[in-house]
Amino acid sequence: MECLILSTDLCFYSTWQELPHSFRTAMEDCLRVGLPTLQEVQIGRLDFPLSLLDKNANINLLSLSVTPQIPEYLDKYPGTTTTYPQLKSLSVQRNKYGSYRPFSDWASQRIGNLRSLEFNCVETGLDLLKGCSDTLEYLHIHFWSLRSTCEFSSCFRNLVWF
Repeated sequence: MECLILSTDLCFYSTWQELPHSFRTAMEDCLRVGLPTLQEVQIGRLDFPLSLLDKNANINLLSLSVTPQIPEYLDKYPGTTTTYPQLKSLSVQRNKYGSYRPFSDWASQRIGNLRSLEFNCVETGLDLLKGCSDTLEYLHIHFWSLRSTCEFSSCFRNLVWF
């Protein structure tokens, strides 16, 4: 498997726990072991536990329709070494639950080689931008209000808007 796409109805927001137990178990078993060919993951409007991706070091592209809730997770087993994917492309469409801080903490260990970043939510985007600005080649920001544009532009001294 090279690409994993999980989506739900556009009008329906679902949680991981609402999916059938047999499906969750099968996905968790596959992803916890690590799939050496998995390169792309796209998660629709689903509260997917991103920690399941940690053993899949070959993932280059991660696309999220919403930032998932990330509990005080970071490392379940302190003292153990986890190989995190080093993403080359990340797309985050919407901040959910006010969870930008936990998501940014989760992402910070996985974006050191990021080349492409696309986001809607300014809070998440600013934190992500700090962690990957040396490697970034493509940046796409969706501004949904003049206020967010002003907040974002105040962080840059020489920013040209097109």
